[in-house]
Amino acid sequence: DFDAIIEKRAETLSPSDLDQYYFKALAQVMECDEATYVPSFQIWEHEIEWRSKKVTRLGYLFFGAPNERSTAQPPRDFYLYFLQPFEPPAFDDEENPDEVFFRLVQRDEEFERFLKLFSAASEMAATAGGTKQVYESKAKTYLKKISDWLRSNMLTAYDVTYRGATKRFAEWVKHAPPSSIRDLVNLVGSQCLEPYFQDIAPDYPSFSVLITNKNRSQAAEDAIRWITGSIKTRQGTAVLDALGLLDGDKLRPQKSRYAKWILEQLEKKGPGQVLNRSELIT
Repeated sequence: DFDAIIEKRAETLSPSDLDQYYFKALAQVMECDEATYVPSFQIWEHEIEWRSKKVTRLGYLFFGAPNERSTAQPPRDFYLYFLQPFEPPAFDDEENPDEVFFRLVQRDEEFERFLKLFSAASEMAATAGGTKQVYESKAKTYLKKISDWLRSNMLTAYDVTYRGATKRFAEWVKHAPPSSIRDLVNLVGSQCLEPYFQDIAPDYPSFSVLITNKNRSQAAEDAIRWITGSIKTRQGTAVLDALGLLDGDKLRPQKSRYAKWILEQLEKKGPGQVLNRSELIT
């Protein structure tokens, strides 16, 4: 009787065990890669949108408290933390402007039961011999129930803390369209961090199309092709326009706040001289 064995194993699980498997379930609904960014730590490189600029910023998603995480290199713009609900760690919230905390504060008997059964089935699968697949199948079933519960209760079950101020998750996304949990978390993170992004990059350009870590390189290439006259894509136009290089559909870099300094350096050079990378980028 596999279900009876799982039930019995569930009775022996510690709060720490439940936190561990809560994070496993959370990794599923947050669509995290199987491989973490730093081995042995539940940390992933993460991207959220700076909505007023239509560009994404890179940071980290971490399961646990700040005093438990590794030092991730290179430094990024933000950290999103999901804290343990069953055995919350003690830590000082320094109210840093680049940190957002998510806490599961309202869980019911149904959630706890599914989590315990998922944890127990996973534990049994790890030690079982010929019956391993049976326990894995049971664990998969319970994991789906946990995922469904999180999707249904995310807005009311979680608190979000930013710079010492705590609000219920739903207060951040009152008018948000139906989305995945990952998208909702990213939306809350971007709303919290918007002023901080503005502080660290006050002169960052605003784009008319979304520029992400995935398409940024192509967007830059499209802009260069536009300048050389080979092809004019919508994305290339959006980049040049954001950088103030266009006057209507004409290329006029003299009016760009970003190109102005480079043009001034060029004017200081004699005929036939060029600007080197070391003179432009330090």
